[in-house]
Amino acid sequence: MSLEQKLGYFFFDKNHLKRALYHPSFEGETELPEPPFDQVAYGVLGRSLLAAVVTEFALRSGCDTIETIAHQGAQILEPQRLQALQEDLCLEFYVKLSPAAKADGQSQDPTVLQETFEALVAAVYLDGGYSSMRRIVKHLLVDPVLGPTEAG
Repeated sequence: MSLEQKLGYFFFDKNHLKRALYHPSFEGETELPEPPFDQVAYGVLGRSLLAAVVTEFALRSGCDTIETIAHQGAQILEPQRLQALQEDLCLEFYVKLSPAAKADGQSQDPTVLQETFEALVAAVYLDGGYSSMRRIVKHLLVDPVLGPTEAG
C-alpha cells in the first residue's frame, strides 16, 4: 500500500509529496525538486496547521476555555499516539535520508518521523487546500480521540 493510500489523499503535484519526504540530510545526495529542497519549511507550516485544526475540533467538541482546549489538544497530539500513527503510515520507509543518517538509525528517530508527518500535513494543504488537509487530520488524529464529529 502506498503512502498516499495510507493517508487517504492522492497528490495532484507529486513534488509536494517528494519535498515533504526529503529530510535535510538528503540534500546533495541526488537531484531534488524545486528549491528549497527539503521538508524544513513544510514542517513549520504543518505544525501550525495541526495546531489550528486541533484547536478547531476542540472548540467544536465543546471546549470553551484555554485549559480545556489545551487539554483536548494534548490528548489529540499525544506523543505516543503520534508515534503509533507514524508507525502505521510506515514513515520510516518513505522518508529520504542520506546514507549516513540511515546508518545512524535516523529513519526510526521519533523526531525525524514527527517532522516528516508535519511536512506531509503541509504538503496536503499546499496541494489540495485547507479542507483536504483538515479531512486527513480529522481522520488520522481527531476521530480516534473524539470520535466522528458533526464538524465533518
